Amino acid sequence: MSYRNERILFLFALVISLIALVLIYIVGLEIFTQPEQAEYVIRTLLYLFGLVSIRGVWKLTLDKKIKSKEERQNE
Repeated sequence: MSYRNERILFLFALVISLIALVLIYIVGLEIFTQPEQAEYVIRTLLYLFGLVSIRGVWKLTLDKKIKSKEERQNE
């Protein structure tokens, strides 16, 4: 995936994760008709998009550092 696509995916996942956190901890789940089911769905989304966010951090920052180290060793 290109750097631009990785960045867009990371930002999208980060926004969804933040919305889920705000719904759970600030707004509260009592606004839904079935709070238990809403909590299950929101926590599942939070888990999935949290993993995508961690992958985005890895791809956008750490891969560059690893490549730079490999380039230095090849020279």
